[in-house]
Amino acid sequence: MAEETGSSKCVICYVLVAILALLWLGSLVGFGKKNPPQPPVVTAPAPTPIPGPIKGLACERMYYNPVIGFAKYYLSVEGVDLTTAKTVECTFNISVNKKAVDKVVVESPLTAVPQRDGATFRCSTKALDLEPTVPTIVDLVLKDDKGVSATCSGSYTLPKP
Repeated sequence: MAEETGSSKCVICYVLVAILALLWLGSLVGFGKKNPPQPPVVTAPAPTPIPGPIKGLACERMYYNPVIGFAKYYLSVEGVDLTTAKTVECTFNISVNKKAVDKVVVESPLTAVPQRDGATFRCSTKALDLEPTVPTIVDLVLKDDKGVSATCSGSYTLPKP
């Protein structure tokens, strides 16, 4: 019986040695060569497109700005014209569900932009009470002091305050 106990102790020793050897080998593999950290991928910013020469009265950008905490919004347009004109009148016709809700007329001076052979302007309304989360159509009529006119339109779903 004593021999069986000794041999069973040997088997347990062999199993323990085998487990320790596997753990040791596993630690060597785990702590061995690792892939070096990869540098972060940096994407170059897209270049800002350079606008072309100005050929006449036109809208270039329409947008709105909300008044924080209120259902009020500023409507704006940025545009261009030839340098022969001095001012632009912007008429904002605002409608919701095909029903006119407001009409605002704003005048803006033109600022020369020689590199584009023309001038720019920006018209902004006062803060307007408009219904949020409902599609709002803004039709713009532009007219400069030389009698030239142009139109543009935008649709916005204004955010809740």
